[in-house]
Amino acid sequence: MDPAPRLLLVEDDPQLAGMLTELLTGEGYQVEVATDGQRGLHLGLSRDYDLLLLDRGLPALDGLDLLGRLRSKGRHVPTLVLSALGNPRDRVEGLDAGAEDYLGKPFDLDELLGSVFADAEDEGIVDTYVHYLRRKLGRGVVETVRGLGYRIGRR
Repeated sequence: MDPAPRLLLVEDDPQLAGMLTELLTGEGYQVEVATDGQRGLHLGLSRDYDLLLLDRGLPALDGLDLLGRLRSKGRHVPTLVLSALGNPRDRVEGLDAGAEDYLGKPFDLDELLGSVFADAEDEGIVDTYVHYLRRKLGRGVVETVRGLGYRIGRR
């Protein structure tokens, strides 16, 4: 059985971090939270993650600086930037810094989950549609079978 995908959330807003942790844990992720850029950099360099969710406006070290430092040290984990800076120029800066996607705050939770699934484990598009099915039909209708895929139907 494969372990749950590991996700590093670097977010300084405790309410948003708590809500995202609950949401992503419910989707099968193992979530670790860093509340500032320095701690995020330390965790990103010392542990392996399948996905990084990164706030841009962080204390101690800006999110894009953090991402640049991770990339310069050979850490190329898929990264989704979440930011209150949402104009096209800001988005381009985030993508140029190495992020796979960039969402402006406030964001739609379905859009966030779609981006998370598209950026994690190689079958992101399948995960996105499974998420939509679960939302429409109920969580128990599509079961995740770690290491194998999905099973439809209730047990």
